[in-house]
Amino acid sequence: RARTPTGFAAYPLPRRGERFPVADSEFPGFGVPPRDDPRLHAAILEGVAFVVRLGIERIAAAGVAPPERVLLTGGGAASPQWARVLAAVLGTPVAPRPLSGAATGAAILAAAAVGGAAGALGELDEPAGGEPDDVLPDPPLIWQLDERYAAFLDCLSRLETRLGAATVASC
Repeated sequence: RARTPTGFAAYPLPRRGERFPVADSEFPGFGVPPRDDPRLHAAILEGVAFVVRLGIERIAAAGVAPPERVLLTGGGAASPQWARVLAAVLGTPVAPRPLSGAATGAAILAAAAVGGAAGALGELDEPAGGEPDDVLPDPPLIWQLDERYAAFLDCLSRLETRLGAATVASC
């Protein structure tokens, strides 16, 4: 918690190539600190949250309303730090559902699509016993991470327009 915000504007990728929200098979990512930096984990959390926000913004630019609340499932839903960072970067409440795995969500979406069970989508919103409350965006953290997000967008813009990877190294 003390390491957030990290001061990095990272777009973390395990290897070259991205499909969404950047469609480029050679996209290298940027800004991830060295492996021995104690801020590495927090910088990756922030960077993934920046990518989620970028994806939501690009979808919203196409006319889809951004979410008013985000359900967080899978292994990462058990991390209070991840929920805190994601809520701040998105400026949206995050509802961790660590007992609802990603496969559960995929199954509910498939059932709703195939069987027309519109009510099935609400099942993910119902917390199972003992699940945490929504994590609300922390205003001071929002402001700090918004500054890093602006730097992230600047680095991304420079990389997407191919002004050179050397200009991105400073991110």
